[in-house]
Amino acid sequence: MLKKNILHIAFLSTGLLLYPLGVIAGTAIEGAFGVKLGQKKAAIAALIISERKLSDANDYKFRPVHPYKPLSKYSVFITPQSEQVYKIRATGKFRNVHACKLELGRLEKILSRKYGQKNFDPSRQFTKSSKITFGRGSRRIYVSCTGLFARQLELDYVDKKLAKALGWGSHEKNVLPVAPDASGL
Repeated sequence: MLKKNILHIAFLSTGLLLYPLGVIAGTAIEGAFGVKLGQKKAAIAALIISERKLSDANDYKFRPVHPYKPLSKYSVFITPQSEQVYKIRATGKFRNVHACKLELGRLEKILSRKYGQKNFDPSRQFTKSSKITFGRGSRRIYVSCTGLFARQLELDYVDKKLAKALGWGSHEKNVLPVAPDASGL
């Protein structure tokens, strides 16, 4: 039993040491569907179909240059001040969760070939989450089955540096301390 545990630890340690090599081998995340993260709104104006004002940015539906057939709705999120693309989102609806997860698996293979291995998420096996992440640094790709009964596939390309300028990730600063209670929660 001890020998088996030692081999298991050695295997995991080797995997964790070699894991970054798979990520480094991938292409840098620039964007998708003919739109680049950080690109100015004026550069993609011809693709824009409609606009929706949000409190912290603007969401524009667009017609992709290179659509991915299973996805039907495409949006870019643009910072209000610098008018740069900080998120590219594509979504598609499926008839059931199984169909969504099958397409998620196909997308995972396609994205792995281009961007290297998906990011390691140890909690995924315990939570049974369908969320997959690619990338390091400020640019990431998030793919998951979401929505009612997890029938919608959502694919997001995000520039976290531009998103952070909008206040993303800083919400913890605005939380007031709460007195501890006996519940332990």
